Amino acid sequence: KRLDDVLRFGYVITIKDILKDFIDAIDDEEYESYRDVAVDLEQLAVSIINIRRNTNSLQAEEVFSLDTERFDEMVWNAVTRLQDKMKMFKTGVKGLNVLLAPAYMSKRLYLYLAFPGGGKSQMLLKSALDIKKYNAGIQCKDPKKTPTVLYITMENTIDETIERMFNMLVTADDIRNYSQKQVIEKLKKGGHLTITDDNNINIVIMYYPNRSICTDDLYGIIDDLNDEGNESIALVLDYIKRIAPTEKADSEKGELKNISNELKSLAIAKDIPVITAQQLNR
Repeated sequence: KRLDDVLRFGYVITIKDILKDFIDAIDDEEYESYRDVAVDLEQLAVSIINIRRNTNSLQAEEVFSLDTERFDEMVWNAVTRLQDKMKMFKTGVKGLNVLLAPAYMSKRLYLYLAFPGGGKSQMLLKSALDIKKYNAGIQCKDPKKTPTVLYITMENTIDETIERMFNMLVTADDIRNYSQKQVIEKLKKGGHLTITDDNNINIVIMYYPNRSICTDDLYGIIDDLNDEGNESIALVLDYIKRIAPTEKADSEKGELKNISNELKSLAIAKDIPVITAQQLNR
């Protein structure tokens, strides 16, 4: 137990001197502004979280073995989770469902690849809309919460996204040809963008400027939504290159690798599918 404690939580001793130096720098007024203090504090906090997560990743949460007496229980529980309809989300494309075998699944990362102008944003927005349209009856872990698809866009603004939804769900006509009241009515009736007893899934769309948040911020965003009564059942991110990694890298290739790994960890931690895209270079 002592060895296990040291391996899992010994990092707190490792960072002791770093914390002391940071506090001493504040006391000695070495910082020129509170902003500089905040920047260093944020970097220190992120480092501690990363160390903690990396330490946790070394601890196997479940162990499967042919020798264990828990063989039957492990297989039983695994099949039960895999058959859980609340953890898989159909799309509106039968061929895509076959390819996904059989749908978007929780704890998995999905990454669409496309050339510039190849329809990344359209595919991601369609994925969010499809989860609502074709998966009515989803139940949250907390029955008091509303099942919610979180769509984070760092490319198209909310205005552009609403215009795109209007064209995808209602008509290809220019949204500017309609009054505000008409657009609202058509999105609700024709686009079925309402929360009802028949379809209780909510869609929350958030816009952040390019590279203004990192993958670690997604945990807080999801937790904040949960506090507001919205339980995230899927995360759609537009798109991978526009979010910053929590763990920095020396190259763009390294950053993309870190981002994808961090999004996969998020999918597992939050028990949701994470759907995103990446732009290919011609």
